[in-house]
Amino acid sequence: MATYTEEENRPDEVDNFKPIFKKYKRRDRPLDTSDVIDFDNGNNLHKVEEFKLEEPDHLLTGLKPVKKWKAYCLKSNPGFLFIVNPFENGYQRYWVSRCVKDYPCRPNVRNLDAYMDVGDINIWNSSMDTYKDDITNKECVMMKLRWVTMGYHYHWGTKKYYKDSKAPFQEDMSSLGRYVASAIGYPKFSPEAAVLNYYHLDSSLSGHTDHSEFDHSAPLISFSFGQDAIFLIGGETKETEPSAVFLRSGDICVMSSSARLSYHAVPRIMESSSERNHACFDISGISKLDTESSSSHSCESTLDKKIVERIHSDNWDFMSKYLGQTRINFNIRQVLEPNREFPAES
Repeated sequence: MATYTEEENRPDEVDNFKPIFKKYKRRDRPLDTSDVIDFDNGNNLHKVEEFKLEEPDHLLTGLKPVKKWKAYCLKSNPGFLFIVNPFENGYQRYWVSRCVKDYPCRPNVRNLDAYMDVGDINIWNSSMDTYKDDITNKECVMMKLRWVTMGYHYHWGTKKYYKDSKAPFQEDMSSLGRYVASAIGYPKFSPEAAVLNYYHLDSSLSGHTDHSEFDHSAPLISFSFGQDAIFLIGGETKETEPSAVFLRSGDICVMSSSARLSYHAVPRIMESSSERNHACFDISGISKLDTESSSSHSCESTLDKKIVERIHSDNWDFMSKYLGQTRINFNIRQVLEPNREFPAES
């Protein structure tokens, strides 16, 4: 079972976080989701209120117009924002493809680098060649991939970033992050680091805070693709009992303002609805001619054309089998304060 390390409690701190984490993680009894905020089914929405978004001055290929997004904040923690899947049907395929085929390649850093020599090969292509129809075999390298870092690399041992430890930040992910940040009121957000997590159905992420960035005034923006998850968001100490929220494919959550340094966790990954996933990944409504039309999307840039071309060229049968056992999450961070350099000791 893939479980990430939980941070130590502070001295004399009452831990009201761990019991809730264990409640949703344990598998020796039926899962009780009666207290989970569920935007799909309308459960516990009395715990949230609508969040007003700001309309950017342009559209981004693959996303609905911002005026059609549904965004909420928690009444108990208004800095935690939730955007219900704003992706147009089919366009999530592009991000899944990038996350499995491209982002795990060097010079980005992978968990695999610590214990096996995978070299400069494309991990996805190698897995396809070796396992073909058995892409979810536990011995497959893709099934051993747990995390990737890009931009400024987060060092798990020291919990720090270093000035000279970085890889180029990908243009498409940067554009996506800046667009969402602008819509939630952070037009100067600068994507400088990303952590990609690859969860399987037996995975979990224990309670922790993301405090290693030098600028905590900038939001942390997190995207989910694939299988469902229960996400916990608490307060700045574990004394705060966390709220539980369902995250599904395409959903975006943001930790900003008072929630930026809040404890959070993922105690459970679950199989998603096949009907919902079919709608998310169905490309029957996306014509290859979209790259020549601006009727519904801004398709003027090379990047926009690449998105549509990638959607139509990938072997989705293999990707959907992998995604049937996997939840992919990437979170985008601004590391440095605007116009500031790394502190000398870094």
